[in-house]
Amino acid sequence: MDWIGILELVDRVHRRYGDSWLNSAPKSGQDFRTAAGIGSMALGNPLATPEFVNFAALAIRAGTAPRATRISPALAQLAVGLDRDLEAPEPTWPQIVVGPRPDKTLLGDVSQIAAYELDGEIYVIGLQYPDGCKVSSVPGKAFALFVEGGADALPALHETTRRALELVRGVAALSALPETTIDSRREGRWMIDYVSAGK
Repeated sequence: MDWIGILELVDRVHRRYGDSWLNSAPKSGQDFRTAAGIGSMALGNPLATPEFVNFAALAIRAGTAPRATRISPALAQLAVGLDRDLEAPEPTWPQIVVGPRPDKTLLGDVSQIAAYELDGEIYVIGLQYPDGCKVSSVPGKAFALFVEGGADALPALHETTRRALELVRGVAALSALPETTIDSRREGRWMIDYVSAGK
């Protein structure tokens, strides 16, 4: 089976249910979770692959005008390692970060990352290449402290989740720097922000 990226998974939910479903889906609580469960059936059997529910939830959060950031693996490493004293704006949700190609992974074997907020929790999806998916969550308050520079705000996280959140924070910080270039391009339904260092 061919590798399928986050943008295509989100698009499959949209193609199956359309704009009106995305616009009318509940925004929180158990009703949202039920809608995500229904949406996940566009991807396959959610009982066999529970992560499909997270991709459907991401599709609902992305809505009818989805946006993603595309960066190189080298820039991803720079974003993860940014100085903790560098001020970073709080990211808007959802955040979707992809590399130039699936085999050009951003963090270890993780090729694409997405994060969305639901009922005070930040859910993080790491899509691996050539196969696999990691899903975890962290309290939104802890992530807010982390964004503000509290390096110990997320002490109990798996290393991949921590680095994914550092990448989300780092992309927000990079995007605010004057020496960062952002080239936004429409690709189908998506607005893709191509981020590069240097004007």
